[in-house]
Amino acid sequence: MNDGAHTGGVQHHYMHGLCFDAMWDYQTRSRKGRKSWAHLDLGSAAYPWAVEDDPEGAGWCVRCCASVLGQRPVSLTHMQNSPIPTGDPASVASALRELLPKFEVNMQLGTGQDVVQDVEKVIKAGGSMLVRLRRTSEVRQIPLSWMWIVGVELRPVAHCALGAQGTPKTPALLLVGRGLEPSWASGYGVKAICEEDTSWSVRSVDGQAWSGLVSCVVRISPK
Repeated sequence: MNDGAHTGGVQHHYMHGLCFDAMWDYQTRSRKGRKSWAHLDLGSAAYPWAVEDDPEGAGWCVRCCASVLGQRPVSLTHMQNSPIPTGDPASVASALRELLPKFEVNMQLGTGQDVVQDVEKVIKAGGSMLVRLRRTSEVRQIPLSWMWIVGVELRPVAHCALGAQGTPKTPALLLVGRGLEPSWASGYGVKAICEEDTSWSVRSVDGQAWSGLVSCVVRISPK
């Protein structure tokens, strides 16, 4: 789904097979190739463990992302019988490889502005990404959390405010995560924009704003 594709303004490019209009649906394919649509639950039913068992929301992201990319519901039974993906990036990548054998899964530690251009290519090719994000606070340490990149926001140069070097502002990642408020018809929970120092300015759909650091990206691309 694209927003603004016909206006020449801000464009939202979302991953293949994802549809939202208050409720989130995704395209599924039967063994005989028949296509249909299934509801994607972004609430507590989207993962089988208590929060204390999955403190960073890695299992939540893995199950939702794998359901959409694999075009089939990831069963709770399968997830419950498998090791819980911990916050460790290798554990998350391993779980995705098991659920998505037709996809290449790669990790990158540390990210900069190039990740936005990279995620646009991955999404257009039929893939997606997960990121491990840490909120930065001068007052207290806030735990790491995993988020699922469902799309990217692009702004044509003519519509961008120019920075000090005369370059357009960096486009934004569109993210959802277990700890965010339901994104509903907006299509995402927060936008994340990379600043010059590689920190990320994060803005939620309910008006919250904070800074964060992305420590790891897991790319999921079709083979």
